[in-house]
Amino acid sequence: MTVDELNTMPIDDLAALIERARTTHKRRLAERRATLKREFEATLKSEGFTLDEVLGEAGKSATKPKRKTMPPKFAHPNNPKLTWSGLGRKPAWLQEILERGASLESLSLAT
Repeated sequence: MTVDELNTMPIDDLAALIERARTTHKRRLAERRATLKREFEATLKSEGFTLDEVLGEAGKSATKPKRKTMPPKFAHPNNPKLTWSGLGRKPAWLQEILERGASLESLSLAT
């Protein structure tokens, strides 16, 4: 397919082509990964090793540690389910209340 053909292709057809290409790409990557794994395992087996023995901890999928949830420090005056810990960006509901003139201290949960 040429660039000129892509430039004149209807947008819906182009979107469908992109989606098909993404799907095909994912499938082919998965197939290649599986093939490589089989080849590695066969090579290691012929040498008397397993994948776990060679890779050890590096072969295990890394998981991110869970973030600690911070307790809320501020709450919406009319809806106590809307809270904010004071870390990160201010939520939209809080920003709106502050723009109307309320103070952050007036929304504090600390007594």
